[in-house]
Parts: sequence; C-alpha cells; structure tokens
Amino acid sequence: MTIFLILILLTIITISYYLMPSTKSRLILFISLIVVTSIGYMLKGNFESFTFNEENNKIIEDIIVSKEKIDELDPDRLILYLENKLNKNPKDLQGWLILTRTCSLSGYLQKADLYFKKGLELFPYDESLLLEYSLLKKNTNQFKSALEILSKLKVISPTNIFARELIIDILITINNKQRAQKEWNEMMKSKNFDNNKLIEIRDKFKL
Repeated sequence: MTIFLILILLTIITISYYLMPSTKSRLILFISLIVVTSIGYMLKGNFESFTFNEENNKIIEDIIVSKEKIDELDPDRLILYLENKLNKNPKDLQGWLILTRTCSLSGYLQKADLYFKKGLELFPYDESLLLEYSLLKKNTNQFKSALEILSKLKVISPTNIFARELIIDILITINNKQRAQKEWNEMMKSKNFDNNKLIEIRDKFKL
C-alpha cells in the first residue's frame, strides 16, 4: 500500500509539473489533485485495505496460538499470511510446506506449482517438498514431470518407500508395467525395505 501511495503522489507531481507553466499554478494543481484523489478514494475506496495485512496477520496468529476455530480457518487468509511471512523470511521450510499444501488443497494449482519451485530453490534436497511436488504433478496428469522429481528424490533418499511406491504407481498408470516391475525388483534386492510392505506393494499393483 505504501508503494501505491508513493506512485500516486509521483504521478500527481509529474502531472502538475508538466501541465502548468509557473510554480504557483503547479502548486494549485497539485493541491487540487490531492484533494480530488482523496475525496474520490473516500467515496469509492476502502480504507481497510491500508491495514488489511496487519489485521489478517493478527487473526491468523491468534487462531494458531489459541488453536480455536482452526477448522474454520479461511485458506485464502492463510495463503496471504504465509505469502507475507515468507516474503520477509524465505528460509522458513515449514512455511513453504504449509503454503504449498494450502494452495494445492484450495485448488490454486498454479500458485502451488510456483511456490514449490520457490521452496525448492531454497531447499533443493528436502524430501517432503520433492514428494509433495511430485504428487501435485501426478494429480494434474503431468506424469513425466512427476517421475523426474521422484528420480531426484530417489537419488537423495533411495530408501524413501513412499517415493518408490509412487514411482510404481505412476508407471502402472501410464501402462509401463515392465518398468514398474523393474523398480519393485530393485527394491527387493536392496534389502533396505520391509518385506511385508514390499509384498503389499506387489499385491496392490499386481506385479
């Protein structure tokens, strides 16, 4: 809002300077434009916009601290709160996770994609961000991108069974059962996974 006011002021100064020949006439026009702009905003504008971010932050923080009505929390307010918070402190990993999840669950898929990318620029090896980003890609039928993300995660954490199962899930979805079988065989050979879980995966995907 501060930037908006500065831009308005600079615009009025520029108009006054270039339209009027003398200092006195420029000053009269400047004051007139300030008055007209202020009246126009009072009639059509909303003064709450000047303090909206501060009030929104207080509402969200009060709910988080008290844990009351947390189920009624407006996701749009939460997204705005997290956007402001991460703009000031981008090194907040939990903030990125909550923001991306909220955007995904609220249907703001483009926003979620954008914030996953921003989060991964700061935390490129975080397993949760990578896994959830791959889920977003899978759920939007971007299977190739999902597999690329999961390949990175597989290198970072080869024993992440959720990522490995998701790889198999996507391969089965795109009718590449041979690669899915190869992935499962690789897991069996590593001996770093629970056999019962591997059998469960095998039966689930009919490998």
